Amino acid sequence: MITAINHKINILLIVGSDAMEDAIKKAQDKNKVYFIVYLGLLLLTAFISILLFRSGSDVTDAIKSDADQNVAPIKINSIPVA
Repeated sequence: MITAINHKINILLIVGSDAMEDAIKKAQDKNKVYFIVYLGLLLLTAFISILLFRSGSDVTDAIKSDADQNVAPIKINSIPVA
């Protein structure tokens, strides 16, 4: 009787082992896909951040250039204060 129970338990462990290996494999594949998507989104975010930084620099340069043009005539016509 005890050997029959042990035999059934061993069979369940062997069968369960295959199912468990399949579940582990599926979980690993899912994890790999999520990680690749995460890295892709990370690279996309970095690329967009670089574009945004460059655009901000262009805006700053344009504002500075406009301010310099507006200030230049004032500097020429100003009376020096002693």
